[in-house]
Amino acid sequence: MFATKTEVKVGVHVLKELLEFRTLRAGTAYAGDDRTRQSLHVGSLLMSMTFKNSEDKTFLHLLGLMEEGFKLFTLAMPVNFFPFLRFVPGVNYAYQKIIQNRTETSSYFKKIVDEHRRTLDREEIRDFVDAYLVQQEKYKTSGQHSYFSEEQLIQVMNDIFSAGLENVTSTIEWAVLFLMLNPRVQKRIQSEIDEVVGSKRLPQLEDMSRMPYTEATFWEVLRRSNVIALGNTHNTLEIPAGTHILPNLYAINMDPNLWIEPEKFEPQRFLRNGKVYKPDHFIPFSVGRRMCLGDVLTKMEVFLFLSSLLQEFDLCVPDHADPPKALGIVAASMAPKPYQVCAVPRNRCQ
Repeated sequence: MFATKTEVKVGVHVLKELLEFRTLRAGTAYAGDDRTRQSLHVGSLLMSMTFKNSEDKTFLHLLGLMEEGFKLFTLAMPVNFFPFLRFVPGVNYAYQKIIQNRTETSSYFKKIVDEHRRTLDREEIRDFVDAYLVQQEKYKTSGQHSYFSEEQLIQVMNDIFSAGLENVTSTIEWAVLFLMLNPRVQKRIQSEIDEVVGSKRLPQLEDMSRMPYTEATFWEVLRRSNVIALGNTHNTLEIPAGTHILPNLYAINMDPNLWIEPEKFEPQRFLRNGKVYKPDHFIPFSVGRRMCLGDVLTKMEVFLFLSSLLQEFDLCVPDHADPPKALGIVAASMAPKPYQVCAVPRNRCQ
């Protein structure tokens, strides 16, 4: 039931995005990195699934705080390793602004939790917050110790919304860019769409298992884009207590000893005998107990968006423009540098 409801919600937001492409005049350059528009769709989806309806008047302000925090994170990140840097002008501003923004978003989520607690119906779970509160009550009633505190809930809400918003948005931006630069890949995905889905309906999640090349393209986008270049910090017993380790996922994804021509965008590397194959050294969502929990949602949304988009459109480099470079902007996550793309009815790209 949850999967069905989730697919419906993802589908609604995919349709909104698709309708915007349909309103463009054929050949009109479109900002493929329009983060406000894309973040609105992705953030609205996350809010409707996890917290509440996204029509709240403060929603856009919340998006702005999240995006600002990701931009400032690069400047403030060295404070994790050299705490004295938080007193350096510039770094101090970024550090304090991130704390201020997180305090404001936490206050917003606290109001959502309070409203959910007031209207909770244990027989009708509406979203993640309801499920959390029910579990919290179970532990409290049984007298068992648990980590299901309100503080933890608000922290999880911050994590889901901020990480999900930025990473899914960046992945979609990279996917559109790589597909525009690789018409051959577009055509193969479109052939798969025509064979499995046809033109009478939109793609559905159940189609993914019969569209291995499209799924392989998703994994290749993650490998080549390096949206998450560094993993979470980990502690082990082999090093001094308290030492942080940041796994360099970028180095893994671009290692020529692990990948043939790693700079090249080639979905075929994730296929073996016609089926999707992911080697053990490919860990785009990290590994272990602290791996990213958003892998399923990211895969759902990107698959439905790309397959629905390519069902109707070709993605082309705008006329009289040079193909953009697949270069990223280093921040808390890796987003592509600004670019433009033309979405035109299929088979009309020059």
